[in-house]
Amino acid sequence: MSNPMVELANLMDRWYSRWGNAIASLRVGQYPPSRFGADVADTWVDACIASTLPWIGYDQIDVTPRRARPSLQFLVPPAKADMTQFAAVQPQAGDVGAAVALLDPAGVVAFPAANVTITLAGTYIVVSLINLAAIAGVPANVYSGPVLGAPSGWPPIAQMQVVWPG
Repeated sequence: MSNPMVELANLMDRWYSRWGNAIASLRVGQYPPSRFGADVADTWVDACIASTLPWIGYDQIDVTPRRARPSLQFLVPPAKADMTQFAAVQPQAGDVGAAVALLDPAGVVAFPAANVTITLAGTYIVVSLINLAAIAGVPANVYSGPVLGAPSGWPPIAQMQVVWPG
């Protein structure tokens, strides 16, 4: 991370810009409660980062902002049609593929891996649930797990969840 004083200046600049935009939007009646909540949360994040600046100056911690892991959720209808979603990810250098193991909340029953295809294309993953009508014997439940890049395997590049009707 750069000089703590430069980082503090950047934090203050973001804070003033955020609240300046909020006041301007509020004056014309275009400031919904959801945006207010997001602005408050962003301000608290910036305040937490500002409180760590003394440790950053001594290279004790790294609070470099990183993009959050995307979460893919499939809500499978009773008709069990094939489904596809995609998301932007940050794979590790050298990753050429991805895999996921979907388990129920107890970690006992697995969703059939043969019915999940994941393609890593640069900084995007394409996840498809295929041949869902042919799945038999898998109880209704929520199956979830981390999507791992291959061959690195860690850290996860996305989170996946399948709500299965049974």
